[in-house]
Amino acid sequence: MRAFDLDAVAVEAASGSVSRRGVLRKLFGGSIVAAGAIALGERPAAAAVTCPPGMLACTVTVSGTTKTVCRDVNADADNCGRCGHKCADWQQCRSGVCKNICPIGKHLCGSTCVRLTSDPNNCGACGTVCSPDQACVNGTCVSCPSGDTLCNGTTCTNLQVDDDNCGACGTVCNADTVCTNGVCVPV
Repeated sequence: MRAFDLDAVAVEAASGSVSRRGVLRKLFGGSIVAAGAIALGERPAAAAVTCPPGMLACTVTVSGTTKTVCRDVNADADNCGRCGHKCADWQQCRSGVCKNICPIGKHLCGSTCVRLTSDPNNCGACGTVCSPDQACVNGTCVSCPSGDTLCNGTTCTNLQVDDDNCGACGTVCNADTVCTNGVCVPV
């Protein structure tokens, strides 16, 4: 190779009009291009992954090793709808969409499933907080009637006669006793 040819290739490389691989091809021809590209820091192209219908080839890293694998983007919570789209911990991937997964009767408020009908911190709607002297009953904050006490933030009860809250919230009378005047007494 003559010196002026090398200078011309150097100018092309410096201008960015030719890739590193193109520079090697011009200098050495095709036989050494792959080895030269690796020496310049280029990675050889990965073998193409062919996936069955309904699956996509996604790049994943497992234990520090990156590889391309087939993923069902309609059901994979780590690749939901597209490669790399991860659903939140409280969601599942269904038909390529992250869906909230609260059991029947509960609703997702933030990242927690709650009962809007009885949760005093989410009464009737997420974030609706009942005052400390109120219970959440059927999704409405209600004050306890006179003589009743709020137990567990959800139940208004008369501590004088309630066998499950006798004299104090959570004090349960045995099967052979009843709550009378706030005290469990034998039947």
